[in-house]
Amino acid sequence: MKKISVLFLCTGNTCRSQMADGYLRGRYGDRFESHSSGSAPDLRKFSETNGVHPYALEMLKRYGIATEGLHSKLWTPYIKGEIPIDIVLTLCGSGRDELEEACPIFPGRAVKAHWGVDDPSHVKGTAEEIDRAFEDAFRIIRRRIDALAALPVETMSREELQREVLHIAAMA
Repeated sequence: MKKISVLFLCTGNTCRSQMADGYLRGRYGDRFESHSSGSAPDLRKFSETNGVHPYALEMLKRYGIATEGLHSKLWTPYIKGEIPIDIVLTLCGSGRDELEEACPIFPGRAVKAHWGVDDPSHVKGTAEEIDRAFEDAFRIIRRRIDALAALPVETMSREELQREVLHIAAMA
């Protein structure tokens, strides 16, 4: 059976989309083909970890998710249709981040939803406060992905799937 391809999309592809990509791939890779990219990644940022925020990698490792192969990348192959995608989920900010971050808009007929999660990399404070911000963001991402994986996506119509991914977006 064909795997459902999911693209997690942010602006920078350093934190939220990487955590989502790693989690979906690690927990549900038997049913889903997971991808992540950004509309404007700064590939020099976090160069020692291939553009991925070290705290994002730490969250994945903390939950037993492999991080090999994760790296920040531009969305060009996806918007050109070179890599077919069934579901596009934008993870750009919800609320305070909206003023600082323009969430990319994906063209085409893929099922789309905005699963906004505040950017934990914007949090300033103690190591514990930063860790809590990443933990909170990852908790939201995990809950939403678990809800997506609980759906019979392989047998759902496009309209049913669209309705459900929009419903999942409201989960905190």
